[in-house]
Amino acid sequence: MKRLLFLLLPLGASAALVSETYSSATLNLAIPDFQSVLTPSLLSIGGSAIVSLSRVEVAFELTGTPGAPGFAGDMVVSLLRTPLGQPLSAADAKAVLLDRVSGAFNGWNVLVRDGETAGIQTAAPTLVSAVLAGGFAPAESLDAAFAGLSANADWRLNVGDLSAGGTMQLVRWSGSLTGETAPAVPEAGTGGAGVMVLAGGCWWLRTRRR
Repeated sequence: MKRLLFLLLPLGASAALVSETYSSATLNLAIPDFQSVLTPSLLSIGGSAIVSLSRVEVAFELTGTPGAPGFAGDMVVSLLRTPLGQPLSAADAKAVLLDRVSGAFNGWNVLVRDGETAGIQTAAPTLVSAVLAGGFAPAESLDAAFAGLSANADWRLNVGDLSAGGTMQLVRWSGSLTGETAPAVPEAGTGGAGVMVLAGGCWWLRTRRR
């Protein structure tokens, strides 16, 4: 009777690709009119499994305050990432989502991410009082700005009103982060993931026939 000998050879463990979403909940954060210093909204992430980011998406609602319609053309919005608990630095990763778009409409309720056909800078020049909604590409690439970085960090959505007229508020915002986790470490003696290799079958048969 023929018998075959199989060996289980370990392969390198692979990382998993995961997505996580973090939300600021409801803010209703007032943005000072005609203020050159940007107003930050902070999300501190310390328990993420992502060690190497490949995709970053931001959803935000930024509109005129109740009873005082906003002037969206004054606004600038950017996303800034700093190491947890560290002071701000000029070297911190950042991306501009929008920068003083044309039009006097009342704001946005949007998802901003790379790959969208419409750019947020030019999407709504004809709106007057409505709130722009939908998915739009940012002014600067989010994916390129944060590629390869850990998700564990202090993330700030910085919002500024750079011209007089209209009062705006940041109602809410959230970030969806996608990237690789650290490779799993196989337990000692298990070999982890592996491949079955046919080996020694002919040798075994020859020794049986002697």
